[in-house]
Amino acid sequence: MLIKLIYKQVIDSKGTTDFEKAVWHEAYEEFCLQSQRYHDNGRLFTLKDMVANDGKANSLHYKVGFSVGLFISGLKSLIPMAYDTLGHTPVRFEACEMQLISADTRSRNDFSLALLYTTPPMVLHGLAGNRFWVILPGNDPSATWQQSMLIPMEPHISIGQVQPLSYENAYL
Repeated sequence: MLIKLIYKQVIDSKGTTDFEKAVWHEAYEEFCLQSQRYHDNGRLFTLKDMVANDGKANSLHYKVGFSVGLFISGLKSLIPMAYDTLGHTPVRFEACEMQLISADTRSRNDFSLALLYTTPPMVLHGLAGNRFWVILPGNDPSATWQQSMLIPMEPHISIGQVQPLSYENAYL
């Protein structure tokens, strides 16, 4: 069967990489700017309260996501924390969505977000212990050998989509 995996990267004030620090800073600044229209005359400060008061505040996830687009494109479609079991081959992504987890205009340190990376379709060949055994996109169906990868199952990884395998999509 074909699968798309989803990786969740949580970024907060404890970020250690330059990427995490830059995304966290830029997203917080944009949240403070974009959330002004939902403050309800200075009465609301948290994302949770803004959404409870006005459902349109849910658009902040989308609006703030634009501010980190350049950082995500700089990843060149490689998920920063996802590698094969040998730690050599990075896992690719075809889409990335940003979601605010916690946000408060009064406290920068309470700000956190998640980046959800979705992989391109891969053939799930099977499970090998606690690893997904996948055949990578772009393999030649007539080739004797197919390039595959073992991807560790970890708490921040999920199968996001499944499609039954047919002859037409067997090798993407």
